[in-house]
Amino acid sequence: MCSFVSGSRAGFVAASAFVVAVVASRPRQLLAVAAVALVTVAIYAYFSDDFAGEFSRAQIRQESITTSYEDDGLAGRVEIWNDRVGLLNRNPPFWLIGTGFGSAIESGSNGHMLYLQTTLECGLVGTSLFLFLMWKIMQSLWRQGSGGRIMCYLTIALLASAITQETFYPVPALGHFGGMFLFCAGTALCAPRFCGAELRTP
Repeated sequence: MCSFVSGSRAGFVAASAFVVAVVASRPRQLLAVAAVALVTVAIYAYFSDDFAGEFSRAQIRQESITTSYEDDGLAGRVEIWNDRVGLLNRNPPFWLIGTGFGSAIESGSNGHMLYLQTTLECGLVGTSLFLFLMWKIMQSLWRQGSGGRIMCYLTIALLASAITQETFYPVPALGHFGGMFLFCAGTALCAPRFCGAELRTP
């Protein structure tokens, strides 16, 4: 509900994909998900001064998901992407080593796409390292069983949302998100170990 009302189309698609993945792997969770959604809507409606208006505006925004591949549906991102790729093309070494961490805004703007942003500032070397790290994290989460796989599904959904935003990059809008993600992933990876230790305690 929060991702829907926020107007973030990428965030809503990622949240929806995560919910579908969880329900598909654990059908019994459908009732719990529905209950949480209803309670969230009820609380939001109670505290909102104009729930109907906000919901209507969010609905109109989210309905444009199907046309977001068009230039005007990407809120100027196509122009930004072309400009950022143009900078890399004018300076071929930047493709390999980047312009320097945190320097994208100095040359125009951030990439508004995680993979372009990492390439712009850290080069293909940095992007490759990031993707390798995410692959190892997802691989480890998958091996944890059903509990870890939920976090793995969430990671995949977030990586998909990164096509139109710098989801894991420390830009102002997502400054602490990377730390929160690593904390959650670490908790998911360590939970079975702690639970096992607790069960073995006499």
